[in-house]
Amino acid sequence: MESTASAHERATALLSAGLLDDAESLWLKILHEYPNATDAQHGLGTIALQRGDLERAIELLESATSAPQENAQHLKDLGNAYASAGKGEAAENAFRTAINVDPDFFAAHANLGNSLLARGEPEQAITCYQTAISLRPEIPQLHDNLGTALRSKGDLRAAAEAYQKALDIAPTLLTARINLGNVLIDQKQYQRAITLFSDISEQHPNIPDAFVGLGIAQMWLDQFEAALTAFNHAVKLNPRLIDIHFKLGQIYNALHRLPEAKKALIRAIELNASHLGAQRLMATLLRREGNIEQALSLLNQIDIRNNLGEEAGSIHFELGMLYDRAQESAKAFHHFSAGNNIRSAEINDGSVQKERYLNQLKQLHQQFSPEWFGQWHQTSITDQLPCPVFIVGFPRSGTTLLDQILNSHPNLRVMEEQPVIASLMGLVNEQGGGYPGGLASISDELLETLRRDYFNLASERVKLKPGEQLVDKLPLNTIRIGAIHRLFPDAKIILSLRHPYDVCLSNFMQDYHLNDAMANFQTIEDCAKLYSTVMSLWQQYETTLPLNVHKLPYESLVDNLETSSREVIDFLGLEWDPTLLDYASHARDRGFIKTPSYLQVSEPIYQRAKYRWRRYINELEPVIEQLAPYASHFGYPTE
Repeated sequence: MESTASAHERATALLSAGLLDDAESLWLKILHEYPNATDAQHGLGTIALQRGDLERAIELLESATSAPQENAQHLKDLGNAYASAGKGEAAENAFRTAINVDPDFFAAHANLGNSLLARGEPEQAITCYQTAISLRPEIPQLHDNLGTALRSKGDLRAAAEAYQKALDIAPTLLTARINLGNVLIDQKQYQRAITLFSDISEQHPNIPDAFVGLGIAQMWLDQFEAALTAFNHAVKLNPRLIDIHFKLGQIYNALHRLPEAKKALIRAIELNASHLGAQRLMATLLRREGNIEQALSLLNQIDIRNNLGEEAGSIHFELGMLYDRAQESAKAFHHFSAGNNIRSAEINDGSVQKERYLNQLKQLHQQFSPEWFGQWHQTSITDQLPCPVFIVGFPRSGTTLLDQILNSHPNLRVMEEQPVIASLMGLVNEQGGGYPGGLASISDELLETLRRDYFNLASERVKLKPGEQLVDKLPLNTIRIGAIHRLFPDAKIILSLRHPYDVCLSNFMQDYHLNDAMANFQTIEDCAKLYSTVMSLWQQYETTLPLNVHKLPYESLVDNLETSSREVIDFLGLEWDPTLLDYASHARDRGFIKTPSYLQVSEPIYQRAKYRWRRYINELEPVIEQLAPYASHFGYPTE
């Protein structure tokens, strides 16, 4: 007759071979003869765990671990059963007991790390994974898991190193490759992520995560058509990818393909009726269609008093837009304030500092005096490079509308919102004696290098055809007019103007991705402070430097598109082209426009944003005194 030990070994071999029924039959025979046989209880518990019968698995594994002589393997598997059943604390206790029984049991350390990470304790999980790795450094999955814990903690560089270590051991480990791609996206290394995910998707065409990662990286680089292909393939493989249906809705909306956007969002909401992003974007689509009441009804069903994470801010901003369209200004202002408060709380780690930007402006104010300009070294430019046109002003002053109009002209090509001039000032800092002070004594050699570098950088962003002149549109290049004049003293500058009350209000209404500059738009008082600081710097430039400027009020542009456009074209010395009047069709044909104004400029001219400030006069009262002098200076009414 077969011994119990021999029968147990045979059952274990059957389990390893995947023959669960045969293994179960053998262990049941052992238990029938020896009811307290812990190895049989453990084996049957393991089978139940593999089958997903968690209640039976826990019952059997608890019995297996109740013997006086504790077994680390049995305790580890009991912890796995608890973890699968969502009993995190019990799982951790089982893993810790297993470690006490056998401190060198790497799997118990690793699984404790998994449980801690699932509970939101990445630092403790990291310690567990590091201990497991010290015991078994050759196991790639341990490095992969460590990377995930490090990424959760926010240590992206160390996470990437851990994933790479896993791949050094096992180059084809799919989870580590996908995880590395995702952390590359976190690090904004989008092109590297695209390369990696492209390779994975070619080698594993049935893995949705590869196409998801590929699409997200492409989306960040505004490669929207490619991202659509990737995301549509992902949802074909797994139709229940809720967030990818939502991202499809985002892309279709940005590309003005509204029926497809709505279809994608409906699918996301079907899969998850409480998906906040999908509901919020659906409200945006309804607003674009003019269905204001329906959109308000949709969003007002959401209890935004609760903590809704990042989407809470977006919902407040959308409600603000909707109440603004409904002419309920007080409610709109309330929601814009709430949205901005949420965004402020999201940047309390010091990575974004509004004062840092204001200090930069203060330095420019102090430097650009007539006396200092009189000390500028006379330069000789012999490179025969063309002069770009610069569109500057203040954000939300109509620069995107103007850029779409000018981009419709066959001899103009607009570069949108690219910090090329700012990048070049870094070179002045390094090689030219510092910025802005080094502009005074800049050498001819460095100046010509900067001018060449400008066009080299611009060519990476836009491709000029023969006969096209470059138009550099970046509103806050207003603060760099001194640098622009030094590099291109003959440059034509278009200053976009808008009523100061309206332009501050409009910036306050935007859900910006925050940086040092945009962080100054989160209260109406901060908006006014930044406006007065920027525009007083403009006035200083204008009185100090011999600039060639055309001033274009936004209100004139929307009141009389053709007259205002003709004046700009005359200023640029070009022939009039009637296609400029059909700029909205041109904008739609171009697809994505990378500014908050992308919705408006793809529509015909509308008047609703002109002098909107009159409806918000009570809310603007704290900043009227500060802004009124600028309104008067630029010829706007103050009452």
